[in-house]
Amino acid sequence: MVNIPIVTLDKVYIKPDEENIIFFDCTRINGTNRIISRTKESIDSQINNIINRFCEKKIILADDVVFSGNVLRFIIDKLNKGGVEVIGIITSICTDSSYEYFNNCLKYGIRTNYIMGNDVVDQVCERDFYFGIAGGGIMVEIDNKLYKTQATSFKDKNKGIVINNNYSNRKSFIELKVRNKLLANKSGSYIYNQNDKYINFKFNNNKLYLKGCSYSYGMNLSPSSNVSRSIIFENKDTYETYTKNLGSITNGNYKVALPVPDNLDKTRAWYEATIDLSDIPKGEYVIYITTTSNITDIFEMTERLSRSLSDVKATINNKEYSFIINYNRGSRIEMIVK
Repeated sequence: MVNIPIVTLDKVYIKPDEENIIFFDCTRINGTNRIISRTKESIDSQINNIINRFCEKKIILADDVVFSGNVLRFIIDKLNKGGVEVIGIITSICTDSSYEYFNNCLKYGIRTNYIMGNDVVDQVCERDFYFGIAGGGIMVEIDNKLYKTQATSFKDKNKGIVINNNYSNRKSFIELKVRNKLLANKSGSYIYNQNDKYINFKFNNNKLYLKGCSYSYGMNLSPSSNVSRSIIFENKDTYETYTKNLGSITNGNYKVALPVPDNLDKTRAWYEATIDLSDIPKGEYVIYITTTSNITDIFEMTERLSRSLSDVKATINNKEYSFIINYNRGSRIEMIVK
């Protein structure tokens, strides 16, 4: 079995080399048997590429955990119809029923380190708490609709956590952003998130020109206050960050207001900056803005006014920069560098 190619659904514990170990990027929609692609390449396209590469050959599938096995059964069926024979599965953890099923229907069955009961519905692994590891992170589906006292950030020598309420989701669950390094030492309100809006978002001479505002409840942004503000580009795969200064200005387009007044001046809610992106390598990036005065806050940069960023493009040092709006993640703005 050593020389048999492996197609893996996990790239953390099994490292793809795109020669003998191929990564199949998919996930199952919770509560269904439907699988979707986690990349721009569709499920069918990924399966066809595997079939074209390994037609009339034998392969092994790999995954970190097998519950019902429905995803693997779907993939096996598709590959078998395309002339690729799946002869075995390797996994770290497997339910009793899936262990029995695959050992009965595959030549080499399923090899696992641990067999668990069929009543287990989900898992939490160590990478869910260390965002420096690809594929890590956990979204905790509990809410704070009673507005009980809630931490906003945490830091120790191994990790940093930013905590906010995700009001863009109807469940309004509490979201933890866990990293090897703290994104920002959020110390603002645990009830309200940072407000943000851009007025200008465009390229000028291959530099990104931004003008907009970011401010929070309880944040003193008076003309005499000491305000620092940065924009952070975080790679979605590696979680490496690139931070650029945004600063603050006192001549904003209008006077900003909060839904619930805090009676603090917001003059320096505004920023205007021209940013050099040329040092940011190829990849896909989440964009955050963090603001500090008497308190610190951070939140994803968003587009909630139905504007398009499709024409915000530039080619810099043979790299193509563009922006999209991810409506599945609260209309946050993401940058793509190809």
